[in-house]
Amino acid sequence: AEPDLLGYYVYRREAGQGEYERLNASPLGAPIYVDRTATSGRSYEYVVTAVDRSPQTNESAFSESVPVVYVR
Repeated sequence: AEPDLLGYYVYRREAGQGEYERLNASPLGAPIYVDRTATSGRSYEYVVTAVDRSPQTNESAFSESVPVVYVR
């Protein structure tokens, strides 16, 4: 609900593994994302950040992670 909100970045990593990788190149205008690169049977962790409209394009800290097992 922030007036200067530009959008959201979505990050993913395999459960318990290394660094998060950003999945979208530009900020999403709505809090909805479909991960079309996930592999069936794998466990992932997702986090989200918010980005503002300032010239520096400030990005928030990661949200709490959400575990997901992708099943097709």
